[in-house]
Amino acid sequence: MSTCRVFAGIHPSRGAGFWVAKPGFDAYNNDGTSRDQFYFSSSFPGRVPIRLIAAGQATTNQAIYLPNSLGNLGYTPVLVYRPMTGTNTERQTNYYGVTNDGAGGSYSGTELFNRLYDGNPAYFGVYINGNTGSTGVLIKFWIFAI
Repeated sequence: MSTCRVFAGIHPSRGAGFWVAKPGFDAYNNDGTSRDQFYFSSSFPGRVPIRLIAAGQATTNQAIYLPNSLGNLGYTPVLVYRPMTGTNTERQTNYYGVTNDGAGGSYSGTELFNRLYDGNPAYFGVYINGNTGSTGVLIKFWIFAI
């Protein structure tokens, strides 16, 4: 019988969450509260559920604001983003080295990365090759509170 090492979604008894089990344990069938059995569990005692707090589209070098400074948020923000070739089409990879992006565009060495800045409010920035002045890539983003 196989084990489910990663489960994200609505569990019948635990509600919505995200669980990553260690080898030999099952993320769906175990109770999700043992730190010996899980790398990560939204069921750990004292843990707040993962919540989606913002989503949208932006371009690189555009601030993606959070509601407060980092010390006053009450959670850890996590940014997930995907480069886009248009408003409804994702690029194929986040690193454009030897190959193209799947839409015919070559991006020779283009790499995207993000930074979290504290301030009032705090914000994320997504940049190209470390160049904060480069703005030409549309991104779709999601910010989660964990």
